[in-house]
Amino acid sequence: MIKKLRAVAINFLSNRIPFVNKLMWDYEYSHGRWDFLRNKEMQRISAAKELLRKNVQNGNILEVGCG
Repeated sequence: MIKKLRAVAINFLSNRIPFVNKLMWDYEYSHGRWDFLRNKEMQRISAAKELLRKNVQNGNILEVGCG
């Protein structure tokens, strides 16, 4: 019950006060909450790198990503 109440309070505050949302993201990131994305991102980059290696010679590449 306390976890549910805490989640509702955080959701309510983070939607109304941007600073609370930033604090929540910083806390989650610093405690490893988003580490699972690292492997997925590395797989994506490796696949793109391999495609480029096979298909592009002496060209310029613009990688458009997020963040």
